[in-house]
Amino acid sequence: PTSKYKKQLISVLQETEKEGGIDRVTYRQLYPTTEVPPKFYGHPKIHKNGTPLRPIVSSVDSITYCTSRHIADILSPFVGQSPHHIVNSQHFPETAKQLRVEPDEVLRSYD
Repeated sequence: PTSKYKKQLISVLQETEKEGGIDRVTYRQLYPTTEVPPKFYGHPKIHKNGTPLRPIVSSVDSITYCTSRHIADILSPFVGQSPHHIVNSQHFPETAKQLRVEPDEVLRSYD
């Protein structure tokens, strides 16, 4: 399936360049040169009962690595700029105390 995803990514890049969304230099930087899928592994949470794993997906050297890095570079100046940004796990409960959750709403945290 990785060759299929590579072809799809190349197609999107070609269309984006054709429409003027990226220039030729950026196209070449984002062009996938490998067919390696992302690596999936886990780090044990030794402080929790049963030692569950914290899932990690490493995209380094994968098909989408260059594209992901490019998007991260574009978005990074905006991180922390939103009034809804949660700084850390201690900040979340402080922020959540101030929220009003309606009866038909659910407040969830995915950690």
